[in-house]
Amino acid sequence: LEAAECDRLLMMLDDQPSADDYAEWMALIGDAERLRARFLELPIPDPSSHRALLEHAWQMALVDGDRCEAEVETLREIARHIGVEDV
Repeated sequence: LEAAECDRLLMMLDDQPSADDYAEWMALIGDAERLRARFLELPIPDPSSHRALLEHAWQMALVDGDRCEAEVETLREIARHIGVEDV
């Protein structure tokens, strides 16, 4: 993730993290394998929130004004994990 994408992700949190928590989040976000492992540990969200979740993820991917295949594949991976068909 680029810096603008990381900041947008952290802004989506209900509570703004403390300086220590912010540093911890940035370390997690900056480590793709650790982030993927953490994602896979999370419970699957309610199906009623799937569309909003994927829309937020897509908006975050586009915040830098660029769409790359790695982002598209990551969104597909997220969708598959939560049970949304790839269309």
